[in-house]
Amino acid sequence: MEEAEILKVKANQLFAEGDVYGAIRLYNETLNLLEDPIETVNELYSRKPRDYSSKPKSPSPIDEFKSIIYSNLSHAYLVLKDFEESWTMAEIAMAFNEEAIKPVLRFIEAKLQGGYSFEAFVAALLRARPLVRMETEAQTEKERHPANSGGALQTNPNHNASMNHILLKSIEKKLQDELGLSELSPGIELVPFMGGVTLVSRQSFSPGDVVFIEKKYPTPIEADLEIFADTVYGTKEIALHFAMLLSREQATESVAWRRLQKDFCGVWPRALEEVCEEVEAKVSGHLRAHLRPTSESAFRELLVMALRCRYNCFHTGFFRGCALANHGCRANLAMKYDASRGVVTMRAVDHVAPGDALLVKYLDDVNFLFGVAHRRELLRAWGFWCDCARCVRDCDPATALHEFITCQACGAFTHHPYSPLSARPADERHEVMAQEAAFSVGSCCRHCGARVEWGVERTNTLLELLAPFVEECSARSLSWWLSGRLEKARTLRVFPTSWVYRLVFYLYTHYISGIIDEFWTFFQTLRHPMKAPALIMVMQVFTPCGLQNFYSPLLDEVRENPLFNKLMNDSDSEEGKYYRGLLDESGEGMGCETLRVLLIFWHLIASFYPSQELWEVHRMICIFVLLHLIFQENLAHVEAKEQLTDENALKLLQRHGAYLEFKEIKRWLNLYQTLKPHTNVKHSPSMGAVKKAFKLK
Repeated sequence: MEEAEILKVKANQLFAEGDVYGAIRLYNETLNLLEDPIETVNELYSRKPRDYSSKPKSPSPIDEFKSIIYSNLSHAYLVLKDFEESWTMAEIAMAFNEEAIKPVLRFIEAKLQGGYSFEAFVAALLRARPLVRMETEAQTEKERHPANSGGALQTNPNHNASMNHILLKSIEKKLQDELGLSELSPGIELVPFMGGVTLVSRQSFSPGDVVFIEKKYPTPIEADLEIFADTVYGTKEIALHFAMLLSREQATESVAWRRLQKDFCGVWPRALEEVCEEVEAKVSGHLRAHLRPTSESAFRELLVMALRCRYNCFHTGFFRGCALANHGCRANLAMKYDASRGVVTMRAVDHVAPGDALLVKYLDDVNFLFGVAHRRELLRAWGFWCDCARCVRDCDPATALHEFITCQACGAFTHHPYSPLSARPADERHEVMAQEAAFSVGSCCRHCGARVEWGVERTNTLLELLAPFVEECSARSLSWWLSGRLEKARTLRVFPTSWVYRLVFYLYTHYISGIIDEFWTFFQTLRHPMKAPALIMVMQVFTPCGLQNFYSPLLDEVRENPLFNKLMNDSDSEEGKYYRGLLDESGEGMGCETLRVLLIFWHLIASFYPSQELWEVHRMICIFVLLHLIFQENLAHVEAKEQLTDENALKLLQRHGAYLEFKEIKRWLNLYQTLKPHTNVKHSPSMGAVKKAFKLK
C-alpha cells in the first residue's frame, strides 16, 4: 500500500506538469500493485446496481484508495477527450466508493462532452444532487455537533461540500443550456422507481411555483407530432408511427439516427427489460405486422427507440425532462404548454412537502374523470398498474360511492367499477391482468350476491352520454342538451356522485365556458343592466337545464337513505367533506340551475383535482354570483327558490374568489359598482362586504 501511495503521488505530479500519458501509465501501475484490473472490472459490473435513494455505504480504506485512482484516470481521459474511457473509469470509481462525489461529476462531464447530454442530466439529478445534499447536511451537522459526527458522511477537507455544490451548479448550467431547460429548481432529485426513475421534491413548493421550464426538443427526424394533439391514438399506433419514420434512418445509419440514439440515452425505457411484457408484446406484434422483416437485434433496437419517442412525446413535441415525472391520479404538478414559444412550464399545482413524489397526470381531462377501472386500463399503456391513493380508495366496496351502480336483481346500490371489458361479449374478452380481473368484467352484489355487470346496453348509453355537442352552441341549446343528458343518465341507475355525472357536468362546463366568456366581455361595456340585450342574454343562462327534474331528486333520495346519508355525512375523508357540501349547496338559496351545476361539478372533483387547475370553474362561479346579485330580482321567470341569498353569495365569493387573479377581481368589483345602482334590488351586499369576501382591504 505504501508503494502504491508513492506511485499515486508521482502520477499526480506528472499530471500537474502536463504529462497526461505519463500520469495514466503510473495510475495503471498503481492499480496493478493492488489488483487484477480486468477481474476487478468484471466483478464490479456483475454487482447489483446501487439504489441511489438510500444512504451510500462507507468504503474500506483500500476501496477508497482505488476509487481515487480510477477517478484520477477519469479526469486524465477527460483532458484527452477520450470521453468513453473517462466515464468508464468514473463508473468504476463510483462502484468502489459510493460516497465519492468527484467521479460522479467527472462521469457527468464526460457524458456531456461526449454528446450524451440528457443522460448526463439524469445522472446529475439521480447521483450528484443526493450526494452533494447529504454531504452538505453532514457538514452542517458536524459543525453543529462536532463531538457526534463520527457516523457522518466523510468529506475531503480539500474539496468540501460548498466546492462540490459550486462545481455541480456549474455543470448543471451547461446541461440546462444544452437541453433547453431553464429555472430548474435546486429542490428536485431523481430516485429509482419500478425499473425506472421518478422525480421527488427535497423542498417545499406552493401552488404556482415553477419547477422547471423546458423547450421542445429540436428533433432531427421529420415527425408530424401535430397528429397526436387532437386525435386519440393508442401506444402501439404511436410507436408504429415513429418506427416507420425511424426504420429508414436506421437502415442507412444516418446522422439523424445516430444523433437521436445519443440524445435519447437516459430517457425511459433505457432497455426493453424495463417495459412490461404485455406492452412489449402488443407493440412488437403491431410493428412486426407493418414493418419489413429485419434482423432480431435491429428490430429490438428500433422497438426501444420507438417506445422512447412514444413515452417522451407531449403536446406537439418531445419533452424529455417532463417525461421524468410519473403519473398520479391526484397530481401535484402540471405541464403548461405555450405553443407560441414551444415550451412547457412545469408548475406546482398543490402544496408539496420535502420527500413527496412529483406527479403529473398522463390522461386528458375526460379520461382522468372516469372511474378507476377505465383509468387503470388506459394507464397500463405506460407499463404500470396504478396503485395511487385515489385508485385504491376508489376500489373500496364500502365507501367508494362514485363507483356504485344498482344491482339488476335486487335494485340496491353496490360497488362495481366500469371497464370497457365489461361491455364485450364473453368470447371476445381478452386476458387481463390478475389485479384487474376481480372487477373488470363483473362482480357480485354486496346485498343479494347476484352477478353485476355494466353490460352492452349500459355501455352504449354511456357512449351516447359522452357524444360531443354538435348543435349551434348557445346557452339555451346547451340547457336543452344537458337536460337530455341528465334524463338519459338516470337510466344508468348509478349513484348521484358517480363519475358518470362528473363527466356529464364536465362536458357542460367545458361548452358553456366560451359562452360565459362572451357574456363577460359584453358586460364590461355595459353601463345600464336593464336594457333588453343584457336581459335577454341573462335570461338564456338562467334557463333551467334539467337539474331540478332529473338530478336533484336523486340527491333527495340520498338524504332520506340512512345508510348513504351516514356515509356522506360521517366520513372524515376529504371526499366526505365535499360530499357534505354537495348536499348543502344543491338546494334552495344557491341560485339558478346553471350555477348549481358548476357548484355540483366542483364538489364532485375537488377532492382529487388540484384547485389551482380549476380556475376557469372558480371564475365562472364568481361571474354567476355577480349575475344573480344584479339581475335575479328583475327576471320574472326566476323563482324565489332559484335565487341566490346574499349570505351564500358572499360565501361563494370567499371560497372561489381566492383563485382569481387580482385583475379579474378588480374587473368584477368595477362592474358590480357600476351596475348595482341601476338595479331594483333593495338589499344587496355592500362593496365593503364584497371586498372582504375577496379578502381585499
